[in-house]
Amino acid sequence: MIFSSDAKRKAQLSVEFFLVLSIIIAFSMILYNISRNEVARTKALDAAVISKSSLDSLTQATDFAALSGNGSALNLSVFVPPGAYCFYYNTTRKAYFCIIANVTPTTAGQVGQQSSDQQMLYIYGARSASTLPKNFDTLCASTIQQGGLSAGWWELRAQSNGDYVNVSCARR
Repeated sequence: MIFSSDAKRKAQLSVEFFLVLSIIIAFSMILYNISRNEVARTKALDAAVISKSSLDSLTQATDFAALSGNGSALNLSVFVPPGAYCFYYNTTRKAYFCIIANVTPTTAGQVGQQSSDQQMLYIYGARSASTLPKNFDTLCASTIQQGGLSAGWWELRAQSNGDYVNVSCARR
């Protein structure tokens, strides 16, 4: 006899062990991929909600300054989440907006234009109640033109000059 019954049992245990181990590894990989996708979706949704809150705060500040009259001003601190490029102004919609890059189409919100390597999520703030034009000071305008305000806390100041509302920004 080449193999004893003890050797057959050991071989069977080894085969069963590796079979069970491979099933456990396969399930672990599936669960890891599912959780990684959920985390990415959650991060994009968090960025969208935080961006929306910041946009609404800026809209309220500019409306307050515009509707309160010449010389009125309001300071506010806003947080720009990582991956969001914020505080562009759409003159047609009369609303500020943020662009969040690299999101999946299943993320809540409006999916805008899609390039070959990423998808953009456009988050619009509340529509402005004021008809006064809004503009950013030189620092804010150049920062926004170069890709939006970077992630982190920003101090914004909305000040009415009678003819328009000027928004200035500073890193906090």
